[in-house]
Amino acid sequence: MNNTDIQYNCTSKMLSRTIFISMMVLAIGQRPHFTNRSFRNNEKNDTNKIIEKKLSTAQISKAEKNINKNYYMLPEFEEKLDNSQRKRLCKLLSWSNLQKWDFNIFDVVDATNGESPLLFVSWAILGSPYSQHSMAQACNSQEREEITANDTTTLKEMEGYNFFDDDSSLSLSSEFHLSSNSMKKLFNFLREMESDYHPENPYHNSIHAADVLQSAHSMIQQAGEDTNTGFEPSKEDVFSVLVAAAVHDVGHPGLNNAFHINAQTDIAQSFKNVSVLENYHASHALTKMVGRTNDEQSFQSHDNIDTDFNFLSDASMQEFTSIRNKMVDSILMTDMSKHFKFVKEVEDLIKNRDSVSPTTYSWTIFRYMLHLADISNPAKAQPLSARWAKIVMNEFFNQGDMEAKMGLPISPLCDRNTTVIPGSQIGFIEYVIKPSFEVLALAIPTIGENTLPVIENNLKYWNEKAATSAKIS
Repeated sequence: MNNTDIQYNCTSKMLSRTIFISMMVLAIGQRPHFTNRSFRNNEKNDTNKIIEKKLSTAQISKAEKNINKNYYMLPEFEEKLDNSQRKRLCKLLSWSNLQKWDFNIFDVVDATNGESPLLFVSWAILGSPYSQHSMAQACNSQEREEITANDTTTLKEMEGYNFFDDDSSLSLSSEFHLSSNSMKKLFNFLREMESDYHPENPYHNSIHAADVLQSAHSMIQQAGEDTNTGFEPSKEDVFSVLVAAAVHDVGHPGLNNAFHINAQTDIAQSFKNVSVLENYHASHALTKMVGRTNDEQSFQSHDNIDTDFNFLSDASMQEFTSIRNKMVDSILMTDMSKHFKFVKEVEDLIKNRDSVSPTTYSWTIFRYMLHLADISNPAKAQPLSARWAKIVMNEFFNQGDMEAKMGLPISPLCDRNTTVIPGSQIGFIEYVIKPSFEVLALAIPTIGENTLPVIENNLKYWNEKAATSAKIS
């Protein structure tokens, strides 16, 4: 979750790994697109059968009607933006642009005057292809491909995940999908989640959540470009991780786990000092979704829970339970106190891929991808990475000020009078970011090709900053 909760003041390259881990504990207190490659691989046979049979004219007509209608046009897109803003968002939130690793979430913030960046990005990604089509229509775009009787694959090959489909008879497989009514509830839910993020936090706000969602989406798309990786997550896996990315820090107070444990806040006591914030985020999101306390008994009849936020009300009980558990699982793994153990687990898993079930392998890699998306700022282009570093350190320093005022121990990296930002970034990149992405590159080479050179460039940038600071002092 907190990509900087473990950054530390590393002014010497001779700092040992043992000292680093000790500091870590103190700090944290505890058009090709993916659907064509991975979970779409399971649909190819079904697609071929449909093509062989040739859809009837009535089916084609019904399919066109489904695609042409707006399953859910975001009211904020139509009502709160002027024409120039809508056109700019159409470009920023296009499927091709959202796949890019160098996507700049602050462009979305600027285009919308800071209004609802998480909601807009979630809609564009999770609501695809219908959200993409709705944006194109609103912007008078003529780029949408027409459906023909000889190209029935466009029913499901329009750019997007296609998580929502009212007519299962037109679905190219029996794999997981929800109704258009569920789509509306999902964005009601995400609108509520965005309102529960704290905009006063310099870093842990809805902008960070939107950035993590887009970064996870980009990783998924990059993974789809690789073949023979053994990485074939289910459509349910994809949906679960993307929703988890959007809500993984909801309600974050701008104070890390170490603060809560040292101050013995209500949150720390509620979760017994274990993954305090991560447990809180998961509990908050799921409780809001069903309108009940997050306990097992509350989920026994989820389909009867009539809330505007229960986007899984038309899913089977098995799907509901599975998605809920996967969301919790992936959110809890954003706890940086688990980082080194998780990296080692994934590295061992990759080396022994043939002895692990495809399901276990894919889901573990998927959780790992979300974890790395959460701490991916130092793996982004240098100007953007430097901007994020400044933002996160502001939040850290605010915490240090509060700790000093309360008479608590000032957490590592939180003392504005002693923390050297270039040194902290060098240590974070050398000991955390670079090794983590190198492991992921073993499983998904394309991600490594796109991120590792950027990471090296950022390391060079901060080393130069550190050298300049040393000369000045």
